[in-house]
Amino acid sequence: MKGDFTRDTFDPRNHFSRVLMQQGRVQLDADSNEQTAILLHYMRTLAKDIFGPHAGPASMGFEIIAQAGDGDLKIMPGRYYVQGILVENEKEILYSEQAGYPFDNQMTIDEMK
Repeated sequence: MKGDFTRDTFDPRNHFSRVLMQQGRVQLDADSNEQTAILLHYMRTLAKDIFGPHAGPASMGFEIIAQAGDGDLKIMPGRYYVQGILVENEKEILYSEQAGYPFDNQMTIDEMK
């Protein structure tokens, strides 16, 4: 994403849990951006720790349906978590209708394990 940002200071190796504002100090976008990055890292790590590497809700997870005859797959609306990151599909779509299809670097099932 393009933009005019002071700096990106977040480093998960620091294990910071918050950014404190100081009286009399100039407010910088980097302070707010770092606090947001800390919270996002925490939430994704928490989701991964609780759910494991991948999980979805029973009633709102993705449903994949094989199309009879044409070999395509129908992807139904739903949510799923992969490595703590929320992945959402808002509408029914065919696998072959996804943006960027056909994909250049497709992995086989064995490569994904």
